[in-house]
Amino acid sequence: MSIFGTGKPKVEYGATPTTVNIDYCEILNIDYLQDNIINKSKVAGEIGHYEKGVQVSIEIKVNLWKETNISTKFNSYLALKNQDLTFYLHRDSGAFDDSSGDPVMFRMIEFKPIYLTQHNFEDVLIMKFISTDYVDLDQHIKP
Repeated sequence: MSIFGTGKPKVEYGATPTTVNIDYCEILNIDYLQDNIINKSKVAGEIGHYEKGVQVSIEIKVNLWKETNISTKFNSYLALKNQDLTFYLHRDSGAFDDSSGDPVMFRMIEFKPIYLTQHNFEDVLIMKFISTDYVDLDQHIKP
């Protein structure tokens, strides 16, 4: 059981949301990029620390070779480029939200098709997404 959910990731995009389920995947890395301002008083030497927010960066490896129709699934992932995406880390959880409870948009910043071994040429896709705004992790916990 996870407080964030247990299903595989999915993304939605468009005015009438198109859902793309990210099957056969492994989350390689999740970075929580803390954005802070640290000021030091020149007179008193006091240090002020201001937390602006946290952005999320997610790197996923998709095993395309496990799909029944590789080219169709590849094209559905390719369609995510240059789109504002609502990202669900798990299908059974909510999207990443900001402090007011509105979904934070993500952008795909890396799209890298590779293969695992030269022997079998198993197609794999590496995708990296980053939030375009600060996320509120308290809003993301599944009740």
